[in-house]
Amino acid sequence: MSSEYLYVKIIEYLTNLKTEHIMAASVIYQGLEDNPWITKDELRGIVERAVNSVKDIYEGDFSRYGKISQIMLQVNYFYFFSS
Repeated sequence: MSSEYLYVKIIEYLTNLKTEHIMAASVIYQGLEDNPWITKDELRGIVERAVNSVKDIYEGDFSRYGKISQIMLQVNYFYFFSS
């Protein structure tokens, strides 16, 4: 599966998900479900690109913007402790 496809899928996931359900674990799961052989660094890069793209869309929605902004902190925490 191409990284561009995964990038688009994560963007769609973040834009269609209810705000209260947004969390890093669900985003990571989406990536691993579609490509279980993806490297941690590649998935982290794709998630970071998607989060930065989606974050700009919700700048006026403080609740959603905050949840989306926290994803990379959670992803980095997850990867730090899973190494």
